[in-house]
Amino acid sequence: MRGSFLLACVTMGLAGAVACAASESSEAPEPPIESTPIPGDAAPVDAGREATEPKGPATCSDAGWCVTTLPDSDLKMVDIWPFRDRAFAIASSPTLGVKVLEWVEADQRWSYIDDNTQNDDGFGKYVGRIWSPNENEIHFTISPGYVYHGRRAANWSWERTRLPVSAGNLSGDPALTSLEAPALGVWGTSADDVYAWHANTIFHWAIADGGKPDWIPEYVGDDQNYGVRVFILGAGGSSKDDVWFSGGRGNGNNASCALLVHKTQEGYRHVVDGTFSYGFPMGTCSARPDTLLPEKAGAMTDVQPAGAGRLVALRYPDTMARIASDGDGGFELSSTRFTASKPVGPSAVTLYSLWAHGDDAWFSGSGLVLRGPVSADADAFGVSTLALTGAPLDTELYRVRGTNDDNLWAIGARYALHKTTP
Repeated sequence: MRGSFLLACVTMGLAGAVACAASESSEAPEPPIESTPIPGDAAPVDAGREATEPKGPATCSDAGWCVTTLPDSDLKMVDIWPFRDRAFAIASSPTLGVKVLEWVEADQRWSYIDDNTQNDDGFGKYVGRIWSPNENEIHFTISPGYVYHGRRAANWSWERTRLPVSAGNLSGDPALTSLEAPALGVWGTSADDVYAWHANTIFHWAIADGGKPDWIPEYVGDDQNYGVRVFILGAGGSSKDDVWFSGGRGNGNNASCALLVHKTQEGYRHVVDGTFSYGFPMGTCSARPDTLLPEKAGAMTDVQPAGAGRLVALRYPDTMARIASDGDGGFELSSTRFTASKPVGPSAVTLYSLWAHGDDAWFSGSGLVLRGPVSADADAFGVSTLALTGAPLDTELYRVRGTNDDNLWAIGARYALHKTTP
């Protein structure tokens, strides 16, 4: 096993209720590294945002990202799960609370489909993730640790279940959460194979004692160091015997060691992991036996399969990590760290999510969507321009996800952008 990183010095802040640390780490000197600016149609980038001026209509960018009309203007679109002719999304609003939406391509319209019980007292301090196995079924998560399951008949019907609070450090509010990367989510390989996670625990919907299905804890992350916690942030995989969970070990997204856990028929295995120790100002990571370790601290916020024996992950806040089978039961780790520039001085790249399709990887961030090959370094990536009416799109884009390269969504604060061109 080996790990190699292509890095450049970039920093970012991420708001969240325990999830984030605003300062950078004090680390041992590292060998010289290559800093690769993002090239292509949007350089220079101002504060992580592309500045290409479009020639097309005001509702679409030159790259084909088109604005869809939201039912309310103050919606913060947090997560989306698309199909070819529709999509499901979860959003938050200071006036409406948490809302669940459906997009119907034939109608070119978003509509609310929830029953509003997700806004009962004590609910909705933060939302997690949304996942759908088919066009008539939805799962989403919401604080303080509930999973909603919706089914479509004549109308949508909803039921909610509470994740157990006795499996690990789930008491209180340990979610280490923000809108960008909450430690509360749901994902599955099929309608009959569904996982949820909260803080340090991974649950599987399965038959429990008494013959009834329930959320069964299958993995509980633990740490002996004071104030150090394990937290799960994302999931992905190719089948029920090839499931990956991403997260961190530390005290926040940036002040943490990267974590990738692989579930197969043999159980759960740590592939990427490190021991977190406090330092000034952020902390350091040291290698754990038989695991890979990135050279820089930062939790893994997303993980996606990218072909046979390979996956790609987003290491907070600006790095694409590639994990590939070494053909001998182990894995190899390499990565690319993105940088950007503005007319005067450096500018940080802020990446919130990734989506991979074949060898194509897409990243969304602060007014930014990047596209490039998984197998390449940063110089092969370019900005997929979002500029409307001659100006950058100055908003946070929390999620990019699609079904193909000609059916993608980039969503965030007050925007749901749809791309139907390659």
